[in-house]
Amino acid sequence: MCGQSAIVVIGLGNEYRHDDGVGLYVARSIRAMAPDKVAVVEGAADSTQLALAIADRDIAYIVDAATSGTQPAGYTHCYSALRGAIPEDVLSGKTSHNVSVNEALFLVDLIGTRPLGVFVYGIEGADFSQGIGLCDEVKKAGDSVIDIIVNLIRRKSPRSRSQA
Repeated sequence: MCGQSAIVVIGLGNEYRHDDGVGLYVARSIRAMAPDKVAVVEGAADSTQLALAIADRDIAYIVDAATSGTQPAGYTHCYSALRGAIPEDVLSGKTSHNVSVNEALFLVDLIGTRPLGVFVYGIEGADFSQGIGLCDEVKKAGDSVIDIIVNLIRRKSPRSRSQA
């Protein structure tokens, strides 16, 4: 891994479109409380940049706003990338960025650098209009995801690739 952190937390979104900024909110909050061994990335311009952020890590946590249209604001979807593709319709609808988690995973698979664990949290948003700030339900869900990820980081020491 050449000096890069074994664990990465990536927050996707646009903080200037209300609930679309929940991934960035989670990433910034984790950065403030995570140990030095954890890398935190805010945003990714495209799937290639996301692939580069997760390549060669042991564990990657990705957080983004969700827009399934089937769940209320604040509902949190959680997917393990080891179980197949992430439902694109959940993470791509009304958001203002064009990043595909599945495309990023395809790219890291091509070069053989997929993390041992990839966990994606999609928090259903309500307001994607222009403006700053999360609705109460989305902020509360973001706080819960922060607690989950921080506890997982504290509980688990990532396995090295040589042990996998």
